[in-house]
Amino acid sequence: MTGTLPSPEWKKKRFKKKQDQRWLPGDLINMSIGQGYVLATPIQIASVYQTIANNGVKLRPTVVDRFVTYSGKVENNKPVVIKKLKVSPKNLKLLQNALRLPVSGPGGTAKVLYIPNYPVSAKKQGLHKNSGFGDNHSWIAGIFFHLIILRLFFCVNCRRWRIWRSSFRIYGTEIYIQI
Repeated sequence: MTGTLPSPEWKKKRFKKKQDQRWLPGDLINMSIGQGYVLATPIQIASVYQTIANNGVKLRPTVVDRFVTYSGKVENNKPVVIKKLKVSPKNLKLLQNALRLPVSGPGGTAKVLYIPNYPVSAKKQGLHKNSGFGDNHSWIAGIFFHLIILRLFFCVNCRRWRIWRSSFRIYGTEIYIQI
């Protein structure tokens, strides 16, 4: 599935009426924070975070790192490089640092993921009402870093954010225990 990353060209193709085709400053603002016409699956969002964490190297998304057959044979699912983005190291570092702030910075919106001595980068997308789900929903995406070699990328879409928010700290702690 392909997502939607809106642009002035996309908007011209998408809408028939001239007045709806105009690219407005608000369109750029919404797009830059993942709202408005942006459409992406959780695996696409996790792939973006993985690329940022791996210094611009985009890997084929995988859900598991190995398969074990009935006979006990282990088949490793090795990383496959899709492409290396042409982004300066300075800009990548800026993105990496910016993604830490929602968890550990003052006034961060993803502080629910903060666990002392474990670096976590994440972004929580806002609370949406009247979305067709019948109640409030939100999503959170990011990276759990453990040591230097293991990274767990996640993107969770959740309903009833207020209930889920209080329990995510418990789930996040359990993930760290398992790692």
